[in-house]
Amino acid sequence: MANQRKSSTSIVKKATSEPRSLALSESIDTGKELCRVLTAVIHDTISGTVTSSIANAVCNAAGKILKAVELQQKYGSQQSDGTKILKLIGE
Repeated sequence: MANQRKSSTSIVKKATSEPRSLALSESIDTGKELCRVLTAVIHDTISGTVTSSIANAVCNAAGKILKAVELQQKYGSQQSDGTKILKLIGE
């Protein structure tokens, strides 16, 4: 009997519809919305509508967004409305 081992890329099915995470990722303004997107990415990966390499890229990008928010809260300048803004270049 021949070995019928499939590569990891051939296991993923072709997407018949758009991934759920695509619509959710249009506007991410809060941590709660980011969690919803990441949860949808996990669902899309398991269901086969998103490849694991795309899911990995989304998770890496989410980590960088969270790091930027952390730096803004730590080093940002206090604005009159109470928010903090992190200036990336000097004026």
